Amino acid sequence: MSRLLKTFVVRSAATDAQLLGRFIRDRDNAAFTELVRRHGPLVLGICRRTISDRHLADDAFQATFVVLARKADSIQSVTHLASWLYGVSHKVALRARTMAGRRAKHETLTANPPDTAVRPDPIDEVDGVLDAEIANLPALYRDAVVLCELQGVSRYDAAKTLGILEGTLSSRLAKARRLLAIALTRRGVTLPATLAVSTTVTLELCTATVRAATGAIAPAAVTTLADGVIHMMLLAKLKAISIATFA
Repeated sequence: MSRLLKTFVVRSAATDAQLLGRFIRDRDNAAFTELVRRHGPLVLGICRRTISDRHLADDAFQATFVVLARKADSIQSVTHLASWLYGVSHKVALRARTMAGRRAKHETLTANPPDTAVRPDPIDEVDGVLDAEIANLPALYRDAVVLCELQGVSRYDAAKTLGILEGTLSSRLAKARRLLAIALTRRGVTLPATLAVSTTVTLELCTATVRAATGAIAPAAVTTLADGVIHMMLLAKLKAISIATFA
């Protein structure tokens, strides 16, 4: 067993808060690698459901963890890291899709007359709508959905992670499904019995992501995505402060 895999085994029982703390305090790459291994399937699933191009989805995946590395010391509630990553990855993926759409439109109009322009194959709109509505849920409901429905954590363990009673967690999950059903119905979509599943992350992608996020030079596309989303987050924070100040 390699030293890296041994490190995974030793650190796998650590909480997200402990792992993030080690990364913030010691720039512990092994701790960050474990966070990518632990939450990568969730993040990659969102990226690939939102973006049809696999390479661009992988860029969005890496950019999400670059954002995590840069914002690690400002995350207020690390016990809810999965939910935080869900929201960030959705923002990154949407930004990546928008940027790609603009490039494709420009290239198509340049190469073809407007009346013969060819549109790229769309992604599964049902999955895209579902991810959008999960991201829009109030935090306490999104936390429960991400842990139990998307990551497959048991209700007992999820309740422990969130610091609430198991009965409270069950109530939140039920309320979340009702909210999702209402929102999806308005958009002409039926809530599936089982929500979106995560995706397997290759060792190669995991390794490249850790390198990009922990100090090595990241690909330009990844850096551009991360910078853009961090700027969006800053603007949203400033707007919230402004509203609270003048309310």
